Amino acid sequence: MRFIKSVFVILGLLYANVASAKTMDIYAQVSANIIYMASLNSTVKKGEPLVKLDNSELIHKIKKQNALMNLKKVYFDDATKYYIQDKKLFEQTLIAQRELDVSKIKYLTTKYEYEVELEGLNVLKTRNNLYTILAPYNCKVSDIPNHINSTNMYNQQILMKIK
Repeated sequence: MRFIKSVFVILGLLYANVASAKTMDIYAQVSANIIYMASLNSTVKKGEPLVKLDNSELIHKIKKQNALMNLKKVYFDDATKYYIQDKKLFEQTLIAQRELDVSKIKYLTTKYEYEVELEGLNVLKTRNNLYTILAPYNCKVSDIPNHINSTNMYNQQILMKIK
């Protein structure tokens, strides 16, 4: 018979190491300063935070990526308007095929740039979910090897044990 020993989260998915039915080791999947931990012997309901890691640097990156994505969206919207306008002008034989082709290239280029920035923003937002570890079930914190303001930088450490 196998039992869960430790659990960790990768991109919002819960993983567990198998060992004893008595306790589960909680690990973080990102390196950051620990800013909150449920207290020793506290009872935590399923879905409530067990550990919060400092995500302030990531929040800054999300804001920067969001601004860049918005800028690319403005360029894309402008190129879309010009391309639609140029298609109408071409149909009326008021512009040459080459002018329409250039307009289409600008439209497609700005479209792909916008999509890349949007995907980058989505990746950062998904990564942000890794900075809060939620209780996988109703549990009690049985051990805390690290303390608040300690670090989880550069090596995986057990953050706490739950029952």
